[in-house]
Amino acid sequence: MQQTTFFLKIISIFILTFFCTAGLGQGIASYVGANNSYFYFNESKYSDVSTIYIPMVEGCMGVFVDQSKTKAKIPSFSIQYDGSEGFIYVQSGSEHTEAFYEKTSLAFGVYLISKNFWKNFNYHAGAEIALLLEERFEGRRRNDSGGYDSISELNDAFNNPFNYFLKNQISYDFYVTERIAFRLHYAFLFGLNNEFEIEPDITKSLKHFLCVGLKYDLNMIK
Repeated sequence: MQQTTFFLKIISIFILTFFCTAGLGQGIASYVGANNSYFYFNESKYSDVSTIYIPMVEGCMGVFVDQSKTKAKIPSFSIQYDGSEGFIYVQSGSEHTEAFYEKTSLAFGVYLISKNFWKNFNYHAGAEIALLLEERFEGRRRNDSGGYDSISELNDAFNNPFNYFLKNQISYDFYVTERIAFRLHYAFLFGLNNEFEIEPDITKSLKHFLCVGLKYDLNMIK
C-alpha cells in the first residue's frame, strides 16, 4: 500500500508539471501505437548463462509536448502508457527460471534535443524513466533442493519497478489544416538498467515504438 501511494504521488507531480508546461509549448500531440522489446546481455562476460526471450507486440498511448519549432529554452516532454508481455527463460548453472510475464508502466520522457527539418520532419533525443504500475508472472523457478516453485507462490517482484532509457525519436507531420496534422513517429529506446530482477541480474532491453497520432500547433512561442 505504501509503495502504491508513493507511485501515485510521483505520477501526480509529473502530470501536473507536464500540463503546466504544455501551456508554453509549440504543439501538443496525442498518439497510439505498438511497441516491441528485445532483450540482451553480455554473452562474452556471462558465458555460463543461457537465455530465451520471446516478446510480443503490445500497445501504447501517450501525449507529447513538442518544442521542435520554437527557440524557447524549454525541453519537449512526453507521458506514455505502455503494456508489454512475453516469455522468458534464464539458466545459470543448475538454477533457472521460466515464465510468462505481463506488465504495464507509465513513462515520462524529457527531450533535450528537439529539431525541425524540412518543415514537417522532427527529431527528438533525450531520456525516459518508466514506472512499473502492474505486473503478472506465471511460471516456475528451480529451488535449492532441485525441485520447482511456482512463481505465483513466491511473492517476488520480478519486474524492476523503475527502468531508465536513452531515447531517440523521429516523426513526420501530415498537415490537414494550418494547425492540425496527423503525426507518424518511430522511437528507439536503449535500456540503461536491468529489465527483470531475476538472477543473474544482467537483462537489459531495446524497445521499438511505431505510433500514429494527431498534433495541434499552439504557436504560443516563436
